[in-house]
Amino acid sequence: MDLIQAETLREIPNLTFEQFKAFHEKYYHPSNARVFFYGNDEPEERLRLVNDYLKDFHRLPVDSAIPLQPRFQEPRRVARAFPSGEDSLKAMFTLNWLLDETHRIEQNLGFHMLEYMLLGMPGSPLRKALMDSRLGEDLAGAASEANCVRCISQQASKAFQPNVRTRWKP
Repeated sequence: MDLIQAETLREIPNLTFEQFKAFHEKYYHPSNARVFFYGNDEPEERLRLVNDYLKDFHRLPVDSAIPLQPRFQEPRRVARAFPSGEDSLKAMFTLNWLLDETHRIEQNLGFHMLEYMLLGMPGSPLRKALMDSRLGEDLAGAASEANCVRCISQQASKAFQPNVRTRWKP
């Protein structure tokens, strides 16, 4: 069993030592590495340092592409406890969307602009509607994560009253 093909992290403890070692040797090999430099030192010296480190390794073909996560067929609701202060009965609520792949530059920019217009300013219409609903005391922020393979959009309400959570519809 190849660890990349494992459906969940729960399967890792079931690997034999040999399987785990083979995975490590394949995916943690310099052939699967990216080397970054920072600073104003000489490029020739950088290349010498990398060469000194990598010269004893042989190049391996490594397909380390991570397949896209399948989309959920229906909305999911997950509740988790977290420390929120002494004797606090308040909660936090987040609503998340998995959007398209980030290589579509214009669409990616459009998501950011739309999110900013709807939620990013005090007068934004969706932000105002959420605040007027009094479901929470404030928004904990809106974020679009575009540094992943797919964009993720997340809106959060803080100091949310847990007994009104059923009013939120995914």
